[in-house]
Amino acid sequence: MYKNDFSGWIKLVFILVLLFFVSCVRKADKTEAEKYIKACDAELSLHARNISESSGFKELLSFYSLPESPLPFRLSNRVYEQGFTGYDLAKASGNYLFVNDSSHWIRDIAQADSLPLCLTRYNRKGEKIEFHLNAYDEEVSALQMVIPTFYLASIWRDGHELANFRYECTLLEGFPKAAWLKMKIADYHMQFELVSKFTSRSSADLDILLNILRENKPVVSISLSTKASFTENGTLTYSKIRGLARIFPLEIRLKSKNTGFPEGEHFIEDWNRSSSLNVYAQDGVFLGKIKLVRNREVDRLGLSMQYTDGSSDDLDKILLVVKEILNVKMHRFHP
Repeated sequence: MYKNDFSGWIKLVFILVLLFFVSCVRKADKTEAEKYIKACDAELSLHARNISESSGFKELLSFYSLPESPLPFRLSNRVYEQGFTGYDLAKASGNYLFVNDSSHWIRDIAQADSLPLCLTRYNRKGEKIEFHLNAYDEEVSALQMVIPTFYLASIWRDGHELANFRYECTLLEGFPKAAWLKMKIADYHMQFELVSKFTSRSSADLDILLNILRENKPVVSISLSTKASFTENGTLTYSKIRGLARIFPLEIRLKSKNTGFPEGEHFIEDWNRSSSLNVYAQDGVFLGKIKLVRNREVDRLGLSMQYTDGSSDDLDKILLVVKEILNVKMHRFHP
């Protein structure tokens, strides 16, 4: 009897202590919250600028923008039984030199024991820029899509590596089971992972991770988990979404319990009702909540920061990164 009473008191004390700590989470006012949010925007903008202005990134875009580049996602040189077109590295293999004056590639068939594909161009400074494609493979998925399953490449300038990329994807019965992407550009290392665990023939649990490090120090860390399911009419729905993003100096926590969101007029309302996107400083201060809004003036989906005092701001009006991400028309949300 006394033992049961004592156990009950312990549980009660534990609950009271837990409630005390939860209630003691400090809430920032709008002025303080704006400082945290703008600091995060500046941090993201800095890293995005460093990557986009790096030589490795610029040369990657350059090779893919040159006319008739014999690269995956640019060249179609194989046809599958289903009628899909794809890329065959063996057919494209060779050493290529881009002639600037005539804007075309000169091809020299590579030897069997050499690099499968090497593209060479010279920039205005006379520097030799090379794109090495060491390996590439792809498969047709159960979704009737051509999915790359292996990609290994690097970019060089006068013998010095500017960037490298490694991607792998495994399919199980035609569906992606796992995917892994690792990139090095300038002094940034980026790693993306997707792992799916099939719970039935029509559903799977998905886990997604994204980590970006600069000089071996984490600058972006994002994790997301969800349950993906196919409906009877063949559409893909997501439920039980959980997410965590850490981008200095913020921590953003996502929870959604909905089992599927309809398109059109009620999407935003249903999402906001069943989901939470809470914003904290990394020192634990609560800054507010992010809600989806419909911005009819510019014809797109928007994000609104709801501060603890009841006021709000459209994030795309005050944050450069959000504005760039949302600068796409979202016709599907029209009433």
